[in-house]
Amino acid sequence: GVEYLMNAVSNRPSWRSLQNSPMFRGNEFRHRRLTGWLLLLAIAGLFSAFGSGKFPLQAVVEESAEKSVEEPAVLQPAAIDARVTGGSLMIVGGGAVTPDIRRRFVELAGGPQARIVLIPGSDPTPEGEQRLLSPWKSSGVSSIILVNAKNHEQADDPDFCTPLKEATGVWFGGGDQALLADRYVDSLAQQCLHELLQRNGVVGGCSAGAALLSRVMIRAGDPTPVEAKGLDLLSNVIIDQHFLARNRLWRLEQMLEVHPNLIGLGIDEATALVIQLRSWKLSVVGESYSVVCFPPAKAQFPRIEILKPGDEVSLSQLRQEHFAFHPAPSGSMLAGH
Repeated sequence: GVEYLMNAVSNRPSWRSLQNSPMFRGNEFRHRRLTGWLLLLAIAGLFSAFGSGKFPLQAVVEESAEKSVEEPAVLQPAAIDARVTGGSLMIVGGGAVTPDIRRRFVELAGGPQARIVLIPGSDPTPEGEQRLLSPWKSSGVSSIILVNAKNHEQADDPDFCTPLKEATGVWFGGGDQALLADRYVDSLAQQCLHELLQRNGVVGGCSAGAALLSRVMIRAGDPTPVEAKGLDLLSNVIIDQHFLARNRLWRLEQMLEVHPNLIGLGIDEATALVIQLRSWKLSVVGESYSVVCFPPAKAQFPRIEILKPGDEVSLSQLRQEHFAFHPAPSGSMLAGH
């Protein structure tokens, strides 16, 4: 039973063959969601088998064809990220932005006094812009506007960045994270986002807008990730979205193999992971799960924490527990189970 579950988590071909079987054909959304739930059940089975919640994940690392970020320095257990010391991030895994997710973002941005700026992950038509603005306009906030830099030069323009300097919350929409990175990374707009967090504001992103928030980001590629540089609002984390719906554990594992000093955050669709940057508290809002992935530390195995809606945990504490854990000697891992 353990070998079967291990294979279900770490052997991609077996997943692909399962997905291509007749029982998975039909409605595409149900197909992807069922795959995600099977992945979750496999992980839960491993938790039960190993008891402690730490287990080996076998993986063969495929080198990325494009790598644009140097590997960060080794992170010490006592600190997570000293770059940004205030504010909040809301990371949405794609799919629907549910009313409770939107409501929580508005609360973090200041409630009725919130001044929110939307940045799309594409180039919508005027009608498309209104569709993006509509659900936010009904949220009862003080101000809601949409800005969309057409290129990196415009994102560097002080006039373009004026709304960002006045905002209490900025939201990046879904679309193309490569487009967002090309336009906003290493720009004045990025600096304004850091200043917004220092003012205790909130930055959120959905799907492509979520992938953009970390320093090391997944620009493209599935199952083999292509790495690029993100907005660096989270220096020591890698984000992956649509996590269970698109079975992306393997993709995130490969990134952590290349960057073993980082932490992986996988967020499923219609789900938000909220990070309070001052205290490093994590909370989950929405309909599905978020997954925190720790790479191996010293001689121990990778560790995965599954967070359901309503859960609140300390990322610092989880990381300290991970480094403090000492696995049983070889051959005695299953003793007592």
